[in-house]
Amino acid sequence: MNNDFSALADMQYSGRAIILGMTPSGDRFAGYTLQSRSPGNQARKLVQGDETKTIRTAFVEDDATLMHMFHVEGEALATLKKHIAESSRALHMYPTMVVHKGKLAVSNGAHTKLLYRELSGVFDFSFSPQNFFHVTFAHSFFEYDEQHDRFIDLTMYEPDDPNFTSRISGVLGKNNLGFAILYKNAEESNRHFHAEPMQSEKAEIVTTYTGGNESPLISFRDQNPLEACVRSTSSQEICEELYEAIGPKHGNNYRVAAAVMLIRDGNLETTIINRAERGT
Repeated sequence: MNNDFSALADMQYSGRAIILGMTPSGDRFAGYTLQSRSPGNQARKLVQGDETKTIRTAFVEDDATLMHMFHVEGEALATLKKHIAESSRALHMYPTMVVHKGKLAVSNGAHTKLLYRELSGVFDFSFSPQNFFHVTFAHSFFEYDEQHDRFIDLTMYEPDDPNFTSRISGVLGKNNLGFAILYKNAEESNRHFHAEPMQSEKAEIVTTYTGGNESPLISFRDQNPLEACVRSTSSQEICEELYEAIGPKHGNNYRVAAAVMLIRDGNLETTIINRAERGT
């Protein structure tokens, strides 16, 4: 292996992860990995828009792919499709990676929309990630969840009792990177921001969960990012090893997808790997 993503690979279950870093050649990149314990939510993939280059989640719904992924047919296939239909669209369908004028932002939920709103208004590459997140999450923003007839605040943790999944975000400027973690602490919503200069051959990782496979899951909270060593210079190589890092563990295959956006000479290079296409 060229890269060392052992901090991610050693986790039994990370849920979703954001990876920000710089290659040995000085190219900036952002990565996203997706896992799920529920078959209904495992039946997802990452897709990229042609115009905006936004990467988003989408459900896998064709029978042939579902049969290939989960080795089911007949009644078992019908049950799986029922679970997919019941999955929360508000929490599991979202844009996850966005790019604007060479700046990248990534998150694990619908709050990516808030990140893009601020990203598109920041033109100074030396902007402070802490200030960026303070402005982004300064005021509550509610999105209506038609499926469950409720309003969800995109500036606090997810309402997925009992896990209360943290909303994690990452942003890349020209020379710096930053993370935001919106998490549940006791009965309150809390926030943790982290920022630092980018370094060649180094990546930082934040995950939604601390890596165990307990119930309820324990959210990644007010702790510093995990570290990784990056030796590859292409989005394909980095994405392959991120996909490998979230692969089957202890007989369980929770892997869903991995994606990497890399800026090389001002141009965007993207790689997406989906279990829906690879089968494993």
